[in-house]
Amino acid sequence: MSSAENRERIKPASDILSVAFEIYLNEEKPVKKAFVKQLSQAVPGLDNKEYEQTWTRVSNLFEQACKLAFRWANENSPGSEIDISLIENIFINEIARKCQGFTYAEYAKALDYGFDRGIF
Repeated sequence: MSSAENRERIKPASDILSVAFEIYLNEEKPVKKAFVKQLSQAVPGLDNKEYEQTWTRVSNLFEQACKLAFRWANENSPGSEIDISLIENIFINEIARKCQGFTYAEYAKALDYGFDRGIF
């Protein structure tokens, strides 16, 4: 296989993260072993260490989203509704600093996940 063909076969890191993000998001309770297997089938051509590193990045994103949601819940009284501009202006910036490489939409979805599963 030529190097040009090999480059076409291997997706850029952002594409791999996007695929990994969707796999994680679509699982009720993501498990590393199953995730790595699914990702290796969806994005073939990498070694196992790269798939595991991607797991770490994606699971960290969702963990940070849950932590932010939990922090918000602890700082506000029960029944409070979150202001969407707070998510857009503060939480997305904070999570983007901690978990680089994802799209704005992915950060927003991760935060939705955090608020849906993390505290409610």
